[in-house]
Amino acid sequence: MAHSPSLTTLPAVPVRSPRRTIYARSWAAPLSGPPGVRGAPVVSLRGGDSLFEVGQDLSVGYDTHDAEQVQIYLEESFTFHIATPEAVVALP
Repeated sequence: MAHSPSLTTLPAVPVRSPRRTIYARSWAAPLSGPPGVRGAPVVSLRGGDSLFEVGQDLSVGYDTHDAEQVQIYLEESFTFHIATPEAVVALP
C-alpha cells in the first residue's frame, strides 16, 4: 500500500496573486471546495500564522435531571487569533 503524504508533511510553496503572496500546500490538483460552497475559509497549518488561546475559566453547568440521570456540561472560553493576513484565504 502506497503511503500518501499528510497535509503537515507537504512543503509550503509561495503562490503569487495580484494583491499578495499566499503560501499554499503543493497539491496535484488546484485547491477547490465542494460544489455549492463559495468563499469558505481555508486556514494555514504553517506555524506562526495563527494563535489558539484557551481561557483560564472553566465552568460546570447544570442542564436537566430526572430520577436516574443528571445532565451537566462543561464550558471553556477560547480565542482564535489570525497573526498574518495570508493565514486565511477564501475558496474561489
